[in-house]
Amino acid sequence: MFVVEVQGGHCGYLATLGALAGGASFFYIPEFGLNIRELVSNVEVLKKKYLQKNSVEGRVILRNEKCSQTYTTEFISEFLREEGQGVFDSRTANPGHLQQGGSPSPLDRIRGTRLANLTLHFIEDSSQKIINNNLINSEELSVVAGFVGGNMTLTPVQQLITQTDFKNRRPKNQWWLQLRELFVALSKGV
Repeated sequence: MFVVEVQGGHCGYLATLGALAGGASFFYIPEFGLNIRELVSNVEVLKKKYLQKNSVEGRVILRNEKCSQTYTTEFISEFLREEGQGVFDSRTANPGHLQQGGSPSPLDRIRGTRLANLTLHFIEDSSQKIINNNLINSEELSVVAGFVGGNMTLTPVQQLITQTDFKNRRPKNQWWLQLRELFVALSKGV
């Protein structure tokens, strides 16, 4: 067993998509929390799986860095090792800042250039309106450049304020939380 700690703050996006992409056995995210009952249940599932004939493959559990203050990555690993009763071993991995990437890929560079171009056009258009005395209000001047649904867009900050959970630094509507059901369906039998 490998218990891998991933970054993401109070948002479980990285752990969720990483678990789906990497075929993790379980993942723990702040949106759903973590408790001892879940850990005990997961250990029982893992013991059954490892006790099956010819089951020697390694397994991964992803843990978001903020999913629990009590159940740390080290605690979960030690708990698995102890409760696994020799059926399996457990280790931790924390890729740390490697998760933030290294050199930008060609796609990163292309997207960055396109966003810069979009932003410069916005500045030019806004400046022209101000010069021509067609003053626009400050709310129209406060925008964030980004991607929405795969399209480049400028979103007014006022609109983003209503869509943001500032305390947890994440969107209020997290579309990817629905993927938990997909994960459960795909991981039947772990």
